Amino acid sequence: MEWFVVSILKEPISNGTPDFHWPTAAIRNNLSRGAGIAHIQHGKQALLMKIKRATLEHLNEVARLFDLYRQFYMQPADLDKARRYLKERIENNESYIYLATDEKGRVLGFIQLYASFCSVDAAPIWILYDLYVDAAARQQGVGTALMEQARQLAYETGAVRIDLETAVDNTTAQSVYERLGYVRNTEFYGYSLDIK
Repeated sequence: MEWFVVSILKEPISNGTPDFHWPTAAIRNNLSRGAGIAHIQHGKQALLMKIKRATLEHLNEVARLFDLYRQFYMQPADLDKARRYLKERIENNESYIYLATDEKGRVLGFIQLYASFCSVDAAPIWILYDLYVDAAARQQGVGTALMEQARQLAYETGAVRIDLETAVDNTTAQSVYERLGYVRNTEFYGYSLDIK
């Protein structure tokens, strides 16, 4: 069975080898909204990463991963379109985009969320729409760290839940979501109407 030790710190690591064995509840209490340091241990491998909110400064790197994400969902490669779309979201403050970088500043993955509301609960919610980890950084806990950042955002903004959808055949993502406490909706059908 795979196991993860995930920690997010508000302050940079100074001594190089702190103790990182905190439970998930403590992770939520120690995430900062803008940035944190995550230490992920997956089996015997460890990866040190920084989680931060994307700005226009990060646009090219996030757009590269966003383009790969769209290709995963059978869209043609279009880096310019990816860059334009993300630039608008960032400039208009229409979404929260977090990225994970390694100790050398390389972008490992990103997550994008949109604020929304639930009329039934009469409360705010977040829609987790995009999550992508670079192929070279997979199976190292990057997705888990990004998902924990999303959870902290929801907690800090008073949201009652995070909703997401994934492809029926994306069993890898489904296992991560379920391990983190997400529950598959079995009560409602989802419908979509294309407007073109």
